Amino acid sequence: MVVPQYLVDLTGPAVAARRPLADNMASHPLPAEGLSFVVPTITTATSAALQASQLTAVSATSMVETDVSVPVQTAAGQQNVSRQAAERSRIDQFVMSDLLARVATVLDSTLINQATTGLSAVALGTLGAFASTSPTGALLYPKILAAANGVETTLLGQGAGLAVMHPRRWYWLAKEMTNTWPFINSQGIPTQAGGTNNNAAYGPGFRGTLPSGLSVIVDGNVPTTVSANQDEIYLVPSGEAHLWEDPNQPTMIRAEQPNAPSLGVLFVCYQYFAYTFQRMPSGAMQKVGGAGLTTPSF
Repeated sequence: MVVPQYLVDLTGPAVAARRPLADNMASHPLPAEGLSFVVPTITTATSAALQASQLTAVSATSMVETDVSVPVQTAAGQQNVSRQAAERSRIDQFVMSDLLARVATVLDSTLINQATTGLSAVALGTLGAFASTSPTGALLYPKILAAANGVETTLLGQGAGLAVMHPRRWYWLAKEMTNTWPFINSQGIPTQAGGTNNNAAYGPGFRGTLPSGLSVIVDGNVPTTVSANQDEIYLVPSGEAHLWEDPNQPTMIRAEQPNAPSLGVLFVCYQYFAYTFQRMPSGAMQKVGGAGLTTPSF
């Protein structure tokens, strides 16, 4: 009998969507205290106009400020491990690594999918409505630009810099063929191409660039179950997507006392974070959605 050898170093980790969007947002250190904080926003601006004549009153409008309350949230997970496994194997390393991946994933998924404040809920979808029942890349691209135009029209001084989409949508766009090309392209993008692929692995950095110059983030946390298996594409000004994190987290806890009678060790991973996409007026975030974004065919 030959005793099998376990190649522990090659243990296959469970897959996780992790945090592609979170890693490309405007990052800030989390305030040291408090379970929420306030971001003031100007909702009514001052005014200026031509003076009718000398010594007549000039334009005057009272500025109005509205507070946006941002809650501090906690992403966390736990796992019980027998003391025998913890002491006589390296299972604790794999448990901690997996918990870190789960915390990263739930944080990023919250940014996109949380009700009311998540990117999907905040982004307006009227400009980029894509209702085609015979979708093509050539038909989708104008909708992406329409949504990007909506962002810049709202913000004026800042346009959409990021296009966030699910991996399936990126690969569907990559397989699309066309015999026409945009009238205006960004520098460095071949005239006949519908964009460029940066050959980046999932997660780190931008996956590619669209002809208009939009940087593409591929994120597995983008929902694919929106109204009959549809996904969405988000047009985001990176300077207005704000994430606050404690630079010393995530935190790992190894607690031995709670499960001492059963010879167990409890591993816990947690992280505090806060975010907002609502510092600027409605329309600063846009999305493309509709029947044309159902499960793609390859």
